[in-house]
Amino acid sequence: MTTRRDADGRKIAVGRRKRTDPPPGPPPVAATAPVVSIPTTTVGSTSVLVNATTDQPAICSVEYGPSSDPTGGPYSFTSPAEPVAGVTHGILVNGLTASTGYRGRIKAVHGFGLIGYSPERTWTTSAVSAIQGCGSQVTGGSGFSVVTIPPTESALRSQLESSGNRIIRFNAAGTIVITGSGTTDDWGPVPSYICPSGNNVTLDGSTAPGSGVTIIGTLYFEQLSNWIITQLRIRDADTNGGGQDDCITAWSGCHGMVFDHLSLSGANDGSLDISGNPNLPGNYDISVQWCMLGPQIVGREGHVSLTAKNAHRVTYHHNLFYEGDVRHPQSGDLDYPDQLASNILSTDVRCNLVWAPQQGLYGVEACANTRINAVKNYIRLLPGGRTNVNRHVRTETGGRMYASGNYSADATSDTSPETTMSEIDPGPGYRVTEEATALLAAQAVLAGAGCLVGGRDGTDQTKINAITAVGL
Repeated sequence: MTTRRDADGRKIAVGRRKRTDPPPGPPPVAATAPVVSIPTTTVGSTSVLVNATTDQPAICSVEYGPSSDPTGGPYSFTSPAEPVAGVTHGILVNGLTASTGYRGRIKAVHGFGLIGYSPERTWTTSAVSAIQGCGSQVTGGSGFSVVTIPPTESALRSQLESSGNRIIRFNAAGTIVITGSGTTDDWGPVPSYICPSGNNVTLDGSTAPGSGVTIIGTLYFEQLSNWIITQLRIRDADTNGGGQDDCITAWSGCHGMVFDHLSLSGANDGSLDISGNPNLPGNYDISVQWCMLGPQIVGREGHVSLTAKNAHRVTYHHNLFYEGDVRHPQSGDLDYPDQLASNILSTDVRCNLVWAPQQGLYGVEACANTRINAVKNYIRLLPGGRTNVNRHVRTETGGRMYASGNYSADATSDTSPETTMSEIDPGPGYRVTEEATALLAAQAVLAGAGCLVGGRDGTDQTKINAITAVGL
Protein backbone atom coordinates (compact mmCIF):
# COMPACT_ATOMS: atom_id res chain seq x y z
CA MET A 1 0.00 0.00 0.00
CA THR A 2 1.27 3.47 -0.79
CA THR A 3 0.05 6.94 0.21
CA ARG A 4 -0.05 10.39 -1.31
CA ARG A 5 -1.28 13.80 -0.14
CA ASP A 6 -4.49 15.36 -1.37
CA ALA A 7 -4.99 19.06 -2.12
CA ASP A 8 -5.37 19.87 1.66
CA GLY A 9 -2.19 18.05 2.62
CA ARG A 10 -3.92 15.04 4.10
CA LYS A 11 -2.44 11.60 3.48
CA ILE A 12 -4.65 9.19 1.63
CA ALA A 13 -4.10 5.54 0.79
CA VAL A 14 -3.53 4.58 -2.81
CA GLY A 15 -3.79 0.98 -3.90
CA ARG A 16 -1.01 -0.39 -6.05
CA ARG A 17 -2.12 -0.82 -9.61
CA LYS A 18 -1.72 -4.35 -10.85
CA ARG A 19 0.43 -4.61 -13.93
CA THR A 20 -1.29 -6.25 -16.87
CA ASP A 21 1.02 -7.88 -19.41
CA PRO A 22 -0.11 -8.19 -23.01
CA PRO A 23 -1.31 -11.62 -24.04
CA PRO A 24 1.42 -13.85 -25.33
CA GLY A 25 1.84 -13.75 -29.15
CA PRO A 26 2.96 -16.51 -31.45
CA PRO A 27 6.49 -17.72 -31.00
CA PRO A 28 9.02 -15.82 -33.15
CA VAL A 29 9.73 -17.31 -36.55
CA ALA A 30 13.37 -17.99 -37.23
CA ALA A 31 14.64 -15.92 -40.19
CA THR A 32 15.72 -18.06 -43.13
CA ALA A 33 17.59 -17.22 -46.29
CA PRO A 34 15.48 -16.75 -49.42
CA VAL A 35 14.97 -19.81 -51.57
CA VAL A 36 15.49 -18.93 -55.24
CA SER A 37 14.02 -20.89 -58.13
CA ILE A 38 16.01 -22.16 -61.08
CA PRO A 39 16.44 -19.07 -63.29
CA THR A 40 15.29 -18.81 -66.88
CA THR A 41 17.13 -16.65 -69.39
CA THR A 42 16.15 -14.68 -72.49
CA VAL A 43 19.36 -14.01 -74.38
CA GLY A 44 20.21 -11.21 -76.80
CA SER A 45 23.45 -10.36 -78.54
CA THR A 46 24.73 -8.04 -75.78
CA SER A 47 22.29 -8.62 -72.92
CA VAL A 48 20.37 -11.26 -71.03
CA LEU A 49 17.11 -11.09 -69.08
CA VAL A 50 17.27 -13.40 -66.03
CA ASN A 51 13.95 -14.36 -64.40
CA ALA A 52 13.32 -16.23 -61.14
CA THR A 53 11.06 -16.31 -58.08
CA THR A 54 11.81 -16.30 -54.35
CA ASP A 55 9.80 -17.78 -51.50
CA GLN A 56 9.79 -14.44 -49.65
CA PRO A 57 10.30 -10.80 -50.62
CA ALA A 58 13.91 -10.17 -51.53
CA ILE A 59 16.10 -7.80 -53.51
CA CYS A 60 17.97 -9.60 -56.25
CA SER A 61 20.98 -9.06 -58.48
CA VAL A 62 22.86 -11.28 -60.91
CA GLU A 63 26.40 -12.45 -60.26
CA TYR A 64 27.93 -13.44 -63.60
CA GLY A 65 31.04 -13.75 -65.66
CA PRO A 66 32.52 -15.42 -68.73
CA SER A 67 32.49 -19.18 -68.99
CA SER A 68 36.09 -19.17 -67.74
CA ASP A 69 34.91 -18.08 -64.27
CA PRO A 70 34.85 -20.95 -61.75
CA THR A 71 31.68 -23.01 -61.58
CA GLY A 72 29.68 -21.67 -58.64
CA GLY A 73 31.78 -18.50 -58.43
CA PRO A 74 33.35 -16.24 -57.55
CA TYR A 75 32.14 -14.32 -60.58
CA SER A 76 33.73 -11.38 -62.34
CA PHE A 77 30.70 -9.06 -62.29
CA THR A 78 27.51 -8.25 -60.39
CA SER A 79 24.55 -6.44 -61.93
CA PRO A 80 22.85 -3.52 -60.17
CA ALA A 81 20.37 -4.72 -57.55
CA GLU A 82 16.64 -4.33 -57.96
CA PRO A 83 15.22 -1.13 -56.43
CA VAL A 84 12.53 -2.84 -54.33
CA ALA A 85 11.95 -6.25 -52.79
CA GLY A 86 9.56 -8.73 -54.38
CA VAL A 87 8.99 -12.40 -55.04
CA THR A 88 9.01 -12.24 -58.85
CA HIS A 89 12.24 -11.04 -60.39
CA GLY A 90 13.38 -10.04 -63.87
CA ILE A 91 16.90 -8.64 -63.98
CA LEU A 92 18.37 -7.28 -67.20
CA VAL A 93 22.15 -7.57 -67.62
CA ASN A 94 23.66 -5.35 -70.30
CA GLY A 95 27.10 -4.85 -71.77
CA LEU A 96 27.77 -8.45 -72.76
CA THR A 97 29.77 -9.50 -75.80
CA ALA A 98 28.03 -11.11 -78.75
CA SER A 99 28.60 -14.82 -79.43
CA THR A 100 30.17 -15.37 -75.99
CA GLY A 101 29.53 -17.91 -73.25
CA TYR A 102 28.65 -16.81 -69.70
CA ARG A 103 27.71 -18.35 -66.38
CA GLY A 104 25.93 -16.80 -63.44
CA ARG A 105 23.37 -17.01 -60.66
CA ILE A 106 20.85 -14.83 -58.84
CA LYS A 107 21.76 -13.45 -55.45
CA ALA A 108 18.72 -12.72 -53.23
CA VAL A 109 18.87 -10.65 -50.01
CA HIS A 110 15.89 -10.14 -47.69
CA GLY A 111 15.24 -7.69 -44.88
CA PHE A 112 17.10 -9.71 -42.25
CA GLY A 113 20.24 -9.56 -44.40
CA LEU A 114 20.28 -13.29 -45.06
CA ILE A 115 21.35 -14.27 -48.57
CA GLY A 116 20.13 -17.01 -50.87
CA TYR A 117 21.47 -18.05 -54.27
CA SER A 118 19.84 -19.67 -57.24
CA PRO A 119 21.37 -22.63 -59.01
CA GLU A 120 23.91 -21.54 -61.59
CA ARG A 121 22.86 -21.09 -65.21
CA THR A 122 24.99 -20.85 -68.33
CA TRP A 123 24.10 -19.02 -71.51
CA THR A 124 25.65 -17.93 -74.78
CA THR A 125 24.86 -14.55 -76.26
CA SER A 126 23.65 -14.58 -79.83
CA ALA A 127 25.54 -13.19 -82.77
CA VAL A 128 24.81 -9.61 -83.73
CA SER A 129 21.27 -9.93 -84.99
CA ALA A 130 20.89 -10.82 -88.63
CA ILE A 131 18.64 -8.79 -90.84
CA GLN A 132 15.22 -10.41 -91.14
CA GLY A 133 11.96 -9.47 -92.77
CA CYS A 134 11.34 -7.69 -96.03
CA GLY A 135 14.73 -5.95 -95.87
CA SER A 136 16.66 -9.18 -95.44
CA GLN A 137 18.36 -8.91 -98.84
CA VAL A 138 19.82 -5.48 -98.09
CA THR A 139 23.62 -5.42 -98.00
CA GLY A 140 24.34 -1.71 -97.44
CA GLY A 141 27.98 -0.84 -97.91
CA SER A 142 29.22 -4.41 -97.59
CA GLY A 143 32.15 -4.94 -99.96
CA PHE A 144 32.94 -1.24 -100.22
CA SER A 145 35.53 0.85 -98.36
CA VAL A 146 35.23 1.74 -94.68
CA VAL A 147 35.39 5.44 -93.80
CA THR A 148 35.96 6.35 -90.15
CA ILE A 149 34.92 9.81 -89.01
CA PRO A 150 34.75 11.86 -85.80
CA PRO A 151 31.31 12.47 -84.25
CA THR A 152 30.84 15.97 -85.69
CA GLU A 153 28.10 17.44 -87.85
CA SER A 154 30.48 18.49 -90.61
CA ALA A 155 32.05 15.05 -90.91
CA LEU A 156 28.71 13.24 -90.81
CA ARG A 157 27.08 15.60 -93.31
CA SER A 158 30.02 15.32 -95.69
CA GLN A 159 29.88 11.53 -95.74
CA LEU A 160 26.09 11.18 -95.89
CA GLU A 161 25.77 13.70 -98.70
CA SER A 162 28.50 12.04 -100.80
CA SER A 163 28.02 9.54 -103.61
CA GLY A 164 27.51 6.38 -101.53
CA ASN A 165 29.22 2.97 -101.80
CA ARG A 166 30.79 2.98 -98.35
CA ILE A 167 30.59 1.92 -94.69
CA ILE A 168 30.64 4.90 -92.32
CA ARG A 169 31.91 4.34 -88.78
CA PHE A 170 32.97 6.57 -85.89
CA ASN A 171 36.33 6.87 -84.15
CA ALA A 172 34.96 8.36 -80.92
CA ALA A 173 31.84 8.61 -78.83
CA GLY A 174 29.91 11.84 -78.90
CA THR A 175 26.75 13.80 -79.65
CA ILE A 176 26.20 15.27 -83.12
CA VAL A 177 23.85 18.26 -83.22
CA ILE A 178 22.43 18.91 -86.68
CA THR A 179 21.87 22.62 -87.27
CA GLY A 180 18.94 23.96 -89.28
CA SER A 181 18.77 26.45 -92.10
CA GLY A 182 16.66 28.91 -90.13
CA THR A 183 14.04 29.01 -92.90
CA THR A 184 10.34 28.15 -92.74
CA ASP A 185 7.83 26.42 -94.98
CA ASP A 186 4.10 25.61 -94.83
CA TRP A 187 4.68 23.40 -91.78
CA GLY A 188 6.70 25.96 -89.85
CA PRO A 189 10.46 26.09 -89.25
CA VAL A 190 12.33 23.77 -91.60
CA PRO A 191 13.66 20.78 -89.62
CA SER A 192 17.30 20.44 -88.70
CA TYR A 193 18.15 17.53 -90.96
CA ILE A 194 20.68 15.82 -93.18
CA CYS A 195 19.40 14.50 -96.49
CA PRO A 196 21.71 11.63 -97.50
CA SER A 197 22.47 10.80 -101.13
CA GLY A 198 23.95 7.83 -102.96
CA ASN A 199 23.21 4.14 -102.61
CA ASN A 200 24.89 1.08 -101.03
CA VAL A 201 25.73 2.63 -97.65
CA THR A 202 25.98 1.37 -94.07
CA LEU A 203 25.89 3.97 -91.29
CA ASP A 204 27.27 1.94 -88.40
CA GLY A 205 27.57 3.16 -84.83
CA SER A 206 28.42 -0.27 -83.39
CA THR A 207 32.19 0.20 -83.33
CA ALA A 208 32.20 3.65 -81.71
CA PRO A 209 34.11 3.46 -78.43
CA GLY A 210 32.61 4.22 -75.05
CA SER A 211 28.97 5.20 -74.99
CA GLY A 212 28.49 5.40 -78.75
CA VAL A 213 27.01 8.16 -80.91
CA THR A 214 23.86 10.22 -80.44
CA ILE A 215 22.40 12.41 -83.19
CA ILE A 216 20.22 15.41 -82.34
CA GLY A 217 18.12 16.19 -85.39
CA THR A 218 16.57 14.38 -88.37
CA LEU A 219 17.88 11.98 -91.00
CA TYR A 220 15.77 12.39 -94.14
CA PHE A 221 16.02 9.72 -96.85
CA GLU A 222 14.45 10.10 -100.30
CA GLN A 223 14.74 7.95 -103.45
CA LEU A 224 17.63 5.88 -102.08
CA SER A 225 18.32 2.16 -102.09
CA ASN A 226 20.38 -0.41 -100.18
CA TRP A 227 21.00 1.40 -96.89
CA ILE A 228 21.62 0.00 -93.38
CA ILE A 229 21.45 2.32 -90.36
CA THR A 230 22.44 0.53 -87.15
CA GLN A 231 23.33 1.07 -83.48
CA LEU A 232 22.68 4.81 -83.16
CA ARG A 233 20.59 7.05 -80.91
CA ILE A 234 18.58 9.82 -82.54
CA ARG A 235 16.92 12.18 -80.09
CA ASP A 236 15.11 15.52 -79.94
CA ALA A 237 14.48 15.98 -83.65
CA ASP A 238 12.56 19.22 -83.02
CA THR A 239 15.62 21.35 -82.39
CA ASN A 240 14.25 24.54 -83.92
CA GLY A 241 10.75 24.62 -82.53
CA GLY A 242 7.83 23.73 -84.71
CA GLY A 243 8.48 21.81 -87.93
CA GLN A 244 7.06 18.38 -88.81
CA ASP A 245 10.23 16.74 -87.57
CA ASP A 246 10.73 12.97 -87.38
CA CYS A 247 13.81 11.31 -85.97
CA ILE A 248 14.00 9.44 -89.29
CA THR A 249 11.96 10.02 -92.44
CA ALA A 250 12.06 7.62 -95.39
CA TRP A 251 10.22 9.56 -98.10
CA SER A 252 9.14 8.53 -101.59
CA GLY A 253 11.10 6.02 -103.63
CA CYS A 254 13.25 4.40 -100.93
CA HIS A 255 13.71 0.66 -101.27
CA GLY A 256 16.01 -1.81 -99.61
CA MET A 257 16.37 -0.05 -96.22
CA VAL A 258 17.20 -1.50 -92.79
CA PHE A 259 16.78 0.36 -89.49
CA ASP A 260 18.43 -1.83 -86.86
CA HIS A 261 19.05 -1.36 -83.12
CA LEU A 262 18.17 2.32 -83.09
CA SER A 263 16.93 4.35 -80.11
CA LEU A 264 14.54 7.04 -81.32
CA SER A 265 12.62 9.53 -79.17
CA GLY A 266 11.79 13.19 -78.75
CA ALA A 267 10.44 13.98 -82.22
CA ASN A 268 7.84 16.58 -83.06
CA ASP A 269 5.92 14.18 -85.29
CA GLY A 270 7.04 10.53 -85.58
CA SER A 271 10.00 8.53 -84.39
CA LEU A 272 10.19 6.82 -87.79
CA ASP A 273 7.92 7.59 -90.74
CA ILE A 274 7.98 5.63 -93.99
CA SER A 275 5.76 7.65 -96.27
CA GLY A 276 5.94 10.05 -99.20
CA ASN A 277 4.23 11.74 -102.11
CA PRO A 278 1.22 9.63 -103.13
CA ASN A 279 1.94 10.42 -106.79
CA LEU A 280 5.46 8.98 -106.62
CA PRO A 281 6.57 5.35 -106.18
CA GLY A 282 6.11 4.07 -102.64
CA ASN A 283 8.86 2.79 -100.34
CA TYR A 284 9.33 -0.99 -100.19
CA ASP A 285 11.51 -3.88 -98.98
CA ILE A 286 12.25 -2.33 -95.58
CA SER A 287 12.97 -3.84 -92.15
CA VAL A 288 12.62 -2.02 -88.83
CA GLN A 289 14.09 -4.34 -86.22
CA TRP A 290 15.23 -4.31 -82.60
CA CYS A 291 14.56 -0.58 -82.17
CA MET A 292 13.21 1.46 -79.25
CA LEU A 293 10.69 3.99 -80.56
CA GLY A 294 9.76 6.36 -77.81
CA PRO A 295 7.47 9.25 -77.02
CA GLN A 296 7.49 12.56 -78.78
CA ILE A 297 7.86 16.02 -77.31
CA VAL A 298 5.18 16.71 -74.70
CA GLY A 299 2.29 18.59 -76.22
CA ARG A 300 3.08 17.60 -79.79
CA GLU A 301 1.32 15.05 -81.99
CA GLY A 302 2.70 11.95 -80.28
CA HIS A 303 2.97 9.66 -83.29
CA VAL A 304 5.38 6.74 -83.22
CA SER A 305 5.71 5.10 -86.64
CA LEU A 306 3.75 5.31 -89.90
CA THR A 307 3.94 3.43 -93.19
CA ALA A 308 1.75 5.07 -95.81
CA LYS A 309 1.16 6.35 -99.35
CA ASN A 310 1.77 3.08 -101.19
CA ALA A 311 4.60 1.90 -98.93
CA HIS A 312 4.63 -1.89 -98.99
CA ARG A 313 6.63 -4.90 -97.86
CA VAL A 314 7.71 -3.19 -94.64
CA THR A 315 8.55 -5.42 -91.65
CA TYR A 316 8.49 -4.32 -88.01
CA HIS A 317 9.85 -7.01 -85.70
CA HIS A 318 11.17 -7.10 -82.15
CA ASN A 319 10.73 -3.38 -81.52
CA LEU A 320 9.65 -1.59 -78.35
CA PHE A 321 7.01 1.07 -78.99
CA TYR A 322 6.54 2.96 -75.75
CA GLU A 323 4.31 5.74 -74.45
CA GLY A 324 3.33 7.18 -77.79
CA ASP A 325 -0.17 8.34 -78.62
CA VAL A 326 -0.87 6.39 -81.82
CA ARG A 327 0.84 4.48 -84.65
CA HIS A 328 2.42 1.43 -83.02
CA PRO A 329 2.69 1.20 -86.05
CA GLN A 330 -0.04 2.47 -88.35
CA SER A 331 -0.23 1.34 -91.96
CA GLY A 332 -1.99 3.75 -94.29
CA ASP A 333 -2.96 7.43 -94.45
CA LEU A 334 -6.66 8.23 -94.35
CA ASP A 335 -6.16 11.21 -96.66
CA TYR A 336 -4.31 9.17 -99.30
CA PRO A 337 -5.69 5.62 -99.61
CA ASP A 338 -3.25 3.12 -101.07
CA GLN A 339 -3.65 2.14 -104.72
CA LEU A 340 -1.75 -1.17 -104.56
CA ALA A 341 -3.14 -4.54 -105.66
CA SER A 342 -5.05 -6.40 -102.96
CA ASN A 343 -2.55 -9.27 -102.76
CA ILE A 344 0.43 -7.04 -101.90
CA LEU A 345 1.54 -7.00 -98.26
CA SER A 346 1.72 -3.50 -96.80
CA THR A 347 3.23 -4.16 -93.39
CA ASP A 348 4.34 -7.25 -91.47
CA VAL A 349 4.18 -6.54 -87.71
CA ARG A 350 5.57 -9.38 -85.59
CA CYS A 351 6.90 -9.95 -82.08
CA ASN A 352 6.83 -6.31 -80.94
CA LEU A 353 6.17 -4.90 -77.47
CA VAL A 354 3.74 -1.97 -77.33
CA TRP A 355 3.93 -0.41 -73.88
CA ALA A 356 1.47 2.09 -72.41
CA PRO A 357 -0.08 3.83 -75.42
CA GLN A 358 -1.14 7.21 -74.08
CA GLN A 359 -3.87 8.97 -76.02
CA GLY A 360 -5.01 7.12 -79.10
CA LEU A 361 -7.70 4.54 -79.64
CA TYR A 362 -5.52 1.74 -80.93
CA GLY A 363 -2.17 0.01 -80.89
CA VAL A 364 -1.53 -1.53 -84.33
CA GLU A 365 -3.73 -0.26 -87.17
CA ALA A 366 -4.42 -1.00 -90.83
CA CYS A 367 -6.36 1.68 -92.70
CA ALA A 368 -6.79 3.25 -96.13
CA ASN A 369 -6.73 0.00 -98.16
CA THR A 370 -3.57 -1.39 -96.56
CA ARG A 371 -2.96 -5.01 -95.54
CA ILE A 372 -1.17 -5.99 -92.33
CA ASN A 373 0.01 -9.23 -90.79
CA ALA A 374 -0.08 -8.66 -86.99
CA VAL A 375 1.42 -11.66 -85.19
CA LYS A 376 2.54 -12.24 -81.58
CA ASN A 377 2.59 -8.60 -80.51
CA TYR A 378 2.40 -7.96 -76.76
CA ILE A 379 0.39 -4.84 -75.83
CA ARG A 380 0.06 -3.41 -72.34
CA LEU A 381 -1.80 -0.45 -70.87
CA LEU A 382 -0.96 0.77 -67.38
CA PRO A 383 -3.36 1.17 -64.44
CA GLY A 384 -4.46 4.77 -64.18
CA GLY A 385 -3.44 5.49 -67.75
CA ARG A 386 -5.56 5.87 -70.84
CA THR A 387 -8.72 3.79 -70.58
CA ASN A 388 -10.29 4.25 -74.01
CA VAL A 389 -7.82 2.25 -76.03
CA ASN A 390 -10.68 0.05 -77.14
CA ARG A 391 -8.83 -2.01 -79.69
CA HIS A 392 -5.24 -3.10 -79.52
CA VAL A 393 -5.35 -4.03 -83.20
CA ARG A 394 -7.70 -2.14 -85.48
CA THR A 395 -8.79 -1.82 -89.10
CA GLU A 396 -10.75 0.97 -90.74
CA THR A 397 -11.60 2.52 -94.12
CA GLY A 398 -10.64 -0.43 -96.24
CA GLY A 399 -7.73 -1.72 -94.16
CA ARG A 400 -7.48 -5.47 -93.62
CA MET A 401 -5.50 -7.50 -91.13
CA TYR A 402 -4.40 -11.03 -90.40
CA ALA A 403 -4.09 -11.24 -86.61
CA SER A 404 -2.70 -14.21 -84.69
CA GLY A 405 -1.16 -14.73 -81.27
CA ASN A 406 -1.39 -11.08 -80.17
CA TYR A 407 -1.75 -10.60 -76.42
CA SER A 408 -3.51 -7.87 -74.45
CA ALA A 409 -1.77 -7.92 -71.09
CA ASP A 410 -4.36 -5.64 -69.47
CA ALA A 411 -7.22 -7.83 -70.74
CA THR A 412 -9.38 -4.75 -71.40
CA SER A 413 -8.93 -4.29 -75.12
CA ASP A 414 -9.71 -6.41 -78.14
CA THR A 415 -6.98 -8.08 -80.18
CA SER A 416 -9.31 -9.05 -83.03
CA PRO A 417 -9.43 -6.71 -86.06
CA GLU A 418 -12.74 -5.61 -87.49
CA THR A 419 -11.85 -6.63 -91.07
CA THR A 420 -9.79 -9.77 -91.47
CA MET A 421 -7.88 -11.46 -94.25
CA SER A 422 -5.72 -14.52 -94.80
CA GLU A 423 -2.04 -14.14 -93.98
CA ILE A 424 0.05 -12.73 -96.81
CA ASP A 425 3.36 -14.58 -96.84
CA PRO A 426 6.27 -12.21 -97.54
CA GLY A 427 8.01 -15.11 -99.25
CA PRO A 428 11.00 -17.39 -98.62
CA GLY A 429 13.96 -15.51 -97.24
CA TYR A 430 11.80 -12.65 -95.96
CA ARG A 431 10.21 -14.29 -92.93
CA VAL A 432 10.99 -13.48 -89.30
CA THR A 433 12.11 -16.04 -86.74
CA GLU A 434 9.38 -15.90 -84.10
CA GLU A 435 9.28 -16.83 -80.44
CA ALA A 436 6.64 -19.34 -79.38
CA THR A 437 4.41 -16.71 -77.73
CA ALA A 438 3.93 -12.96 -77.57
CA LEU A 439 5.23 -12.99 -73.98
CA LEU A 440 8.50 -14.63 -74.99
CA ALA A 441 8.84 -12.16 -77.83
CA ALA A 442 8.31 -9.26 -75.41
CA GLN A 443 10.99 -10.63 -73.09
CA ALA A 444 13.40 -10.83 -76.02
CA VAL A 445 12.62 -7.21 -76.89
CA LEU A 446 13.41 -6.09 -73.34
CA ALA A 447 16.70 -7.96 -73.50
CA GLY A 448 17.87 -6.77 -76.89
CA ALA A 449 16.09 -3.74 -78.40
CA GLY A 450 17.57 -0.28 -78.88
CA CYS A 451 21.10 0.98 -79.34
CA LEU A 452 23.31 -1.15 -77.11
CA VAL A 453 26.71 0.45 -77.72
CA GLY A 454 28.29 0.91 -74.30
CA GLY A 455 25.11 -0.48 -72.78
CA ARG A 456 21.80 1.34 -72.89
CA ASP A 457 21.97 5.06 -72.21
CA GLY A 458 20.08 6.72 -69.37
CA THR A 459 16.96 7.43 -71.44
CA ASP A 460 16.57 3.84 -72.56
CA GLN A 461 17.63 2.19 -69.31
CA THR A 462 15.20 4.27 -67.29
CA LYS A 463 12.36 3.04 -69.47
CA ILE A 464 13.51 -0.59 -69.37
CA ASN A 465 13.76 -0.40 -65.59
CA ALA A 466 10.23 1.02 -65.35
CA ILE A 467 8.86 -1.77 -67.51
CA THR A 468 10.63 -4.55 -65.61
CA ALA A 469 9.48 -3.02 -62.30
CA VAL A 470 5.85 -3.30 -63.41
CA GLY A 471 6.43 -6.64 -65.09
CA LEU A 472 5.03 -8.11 -68.26
